[in-house]
Amino acid sequence: MVHVISSCMDHYNTLGVSKTASQDEIKRAYRKLAKQHHPDSGGDPEQFKQINHAYSIVGDKIKRKEYDYNPTENQGAQYNSQFDNQNIHEFFKDIFGASAGFHHSQYTQPKNKDLRATLNIELNTIFKPQRRTIHLKTGRSEKTVEVDIPAGVNDGATIRYRGYGQDVLTRVPPGDLLVTIRVQNVKGFTRNQNNIHSEIKIDAVDAMLGSNVEFTNLDNSKILVHVPPGAQPGQQLRIAGKGLVNNNSKIVGDLLLNIKISVPKNLTEDQKNLLKQFKNS
Repeated sequence: MVHVISSCMDHYNTLGVSKTASQDEIKRAYRKLAKQHHPDSGGDPEQFKQINHAYSIVGDKIKRKEYDYNPTENQGAQYNSQFDNQNIHEFFKDIFGASAGFHHSQYTQPKNKDLRATLNIELNTIFKPQRRTIHLKTGRSEKTVEVDIPAGVNDGATIRYRGYGQDVLTRVPPGDLLVTIRVQNVKGFTRNQNNIHSEIKIDAVDAMLGSNVEFTNLDNSKILVHVPPGAQPGQQLRIAGKGLVNNNSKIVGDLLLNIKISVPKNLTEDQKNLLKQFKNS
């Protein structure tokens, strides 16, 4: 499509800059005016066309030199709208972010920018689904979002809420809200997919003879752990089904416990003699 522009236009005046303005000054002036007069923001379509045409000439170093040499012959009475649509696309991408979406219409229509938020939760809270509240400013308003967090959520998982992003531009769709979940480890526990890792402390006698030891799991539940006779330091015990549930597959992980043996420091003489007898037997 071809638009006709008046041949008496002064491109510098249209952009509100002097003839000695740098290319960066011209670009800044163009961005400000294009945003102000874009039809989707309530601007005048004819003035918007003139602004874009002016920038297509003096915003280009080679065309600007030709225009400065002979303004009358290089007014460019006709221009192709494809150039201006491309410029506007880049302009709005710079202003509203690389994720801005565009729709084919008479003018390129930007989408408001997506917003991002981070939600920190502790590892011991994800045994069950939960809900957290986020308050955010979207530009023209404030919103409250109820974030539903599935059981066993992975660290770094991102949940998208459509229409809860920036709403600065009134005539285009609002952006989305992307909530990233950060799962924080709890002291004494780590996670490997659905499995939970920790350690269980037993004394030397229980390690030699074997014993049943009570262990408090990550979710504060009590588990009776069987330690076999002759248990060694660093040996791993697996308690099936006591890990995290995967919300998608419903698979429950395991609890993996590394044995840590504690050696008593203050033995009585009788205890020492018994150990010596055991050693020499």
